[in-house]
Amino acid sequence: MRRLYIMGFLFFVLCDLSSRVVDDEAGWVGLCGAELKTAVSKGMRSHEVLEYETLWACFEWTDRMENGVIRDRYSSSINRTFDGLHREHVFPKSWWGGMQNEAYTDLHNLFPADAETNSVKRNLPLGWVGLAVFDNGVSKVGYNNAPLYSTTALVFEPSDAYKGDFARIYFYMVTCYEEYNWTNPDVLDSKNVLEFESWLIDVLLQWHRQDPVSAVEEARNERVYQLQKNRNAFVDFPQLIEYIWGRWPCKPYEFSSESQSEDLVTPAAGSELLWSVYDLGGCLRMKNVALDERQLWRHLPRGIYLVTNGVQVHRVCIP
Repeated sequence: MRRLYIMGFLFFVLCDLSSRVVDDEAGWVGLCGAELKTAVSKGMRSHEVLEYETLWACFEWTDRMENGVIRDRYSSSINRTFDGLHREHVFPKSWWGGMQNEAYTDLHNLFPADAETNSVKRNLPLGWVGLAVFDNGVSKVGYNNAPLYSTTALVFEPSDAYKGDFARIYFYMVTCYEEYNWTNPDVLDSKNVLEFESWLIDVLLQWHRQDPVSAVEEARNERVYQLQKNRNAFVDFPQLIEYIWGRWPCKPYEFSSESQSEDLVTPAAGSELLWSVYDLGGCLRMKNVALDERQLWRHLPRGIYLVTNGVQVHRVCIP
């Protein structure tokens, strides 16, 4: 009976997620650049607003690892409690005036963070550090080394393992809250619908490409969705970034298996677990199969599917 309840819950989640994927992406087709950014914003902007006091409880769900340690993306410290940690805004809250609005408690932009590192980071922008004034082996603060920005300006550089995560959060924030008036003219331009100054776009694109979406980032995106009912579209569809800021700003967005292939995951072949396969309409297409790629290719038409073994859920693309 317990397994039936689990499967029922997973089916509900699968159907809810699949409908959002279809509805959101269908609305982006044919758009590019600033117009595409605004369309993506509409899909992310409506979400539940959390209370600031509840964030520690939220971090229990989004950032505590299976071994009981809290994931700290700012230092190598090992924490099993939240003592000595801060609720850190990746995209600084002072850049929208620090108002306690929807963005203030948006979990996509908040991590538990080492207090010392957070205090040094302050509201500095992301960037390549040349001469460091702070370096704990994971995070750096120092003088900017990126082209087109002052070498006397201080910037914050996260670990290579999280550079892409931080970049995609920046893209999320200026998209989800694109109507905000930003207050840091060296970094953001509210009169430009693409928001970022050119020097920072170059940094963010480089980090996004060098550090692709990871399983950890995907899992956190899902858990944040469960709490506040919106997703970071740039984690689900990282190719969007290229259509808005990157290689293809004038190319209309396409919904195709080719565009999806870089961010969809196929469960490992040869697994002894039995899987069920659903289409994006929530209909069961295959049941209790020992999943491998050849079996999917042989029995299913091209498209995107959701597969589950009762515990894990994956999206699979068949080109």
